[in-house]
Amino acid sequence: MTWAWLLAAGAAGYLLGSISFTRLVARRVAPDADLSETSFTYAEKGGSVPVQGVSASSLRAHAGGRWALAVVVLDVGKAALPALAFELLAPETDASLVAAAAAVVGHVWPVWHGFVGGFGVSPMIGGLLVIDPLALVVTIAASGLIGVALADRLVAFDGWTLLLIPWFAWRGDPAEVAYAVVVTGVYWFAMRAEVRDHLRRVRRGGRPWRDRLRDLRSYTGETGRAEPEG
Repeated sequence: MTWAWLLAAGAAGYLLGSISFTRLVARRVAPDADLSETSFTYAEKGGSVPVQGVSASSLRAHAGGRWALAVVVLDVGKAALPALAFELLAPETDASLVAAAAAVVGHVWPVWHGFVGGFGVSPMIGGLLVIDPLALVVTIAASGLIGVALADRLVAFDGWTLLLIPWFAWRGDPAEVAYAVVVTGVYWFAMRAEVRDHLRRVRRGGRPWRDRLRDLRSYTGETGRAEPEG
């Protein structure tokens, strides 16, 4: 019976995760937008950061923040709901973990949309709200502090996902560690183009800490493919 619950949780999480609310909302509010062609700029130096996934960030660049926020809420829900359902239906199993992880996989590789999706942050948050809300508070706060100290955008905004693994390892549940490894691995694989771009900027260096710190607060969405700097 346990395997039946796990399989059901995986299927439900993946299929719900595959619903691209970004695309559904964009059809109503930005029907002509190419959501895969998005960049973000930071005002101080006019530099750009390419974003290649179909995500709430893409929609914000084309249609504004309120629609992006609506998508975030929906994406959080599509992971939280199956995770909560299986937490209630099969509390003695790890079905809620499977449902939460599968929702992230579906979000990144949605079967309904040619396996081209977003990055998975919102469904990760949704799953964690059910599995361990404290993990969100601790890891986001820690990565924010480290990111500010290093004046590193990627660490400040995305580093919390990596901290999930040591957090759950400290909690001592192997199933939770496996969950953290899966969702973190999926997220950073989806982010590989953005990571390469970020590492290229870091290697180039030469910008003062204060300028890099200001960049953390000054990203604005713009449409269009980002042009390489330098």
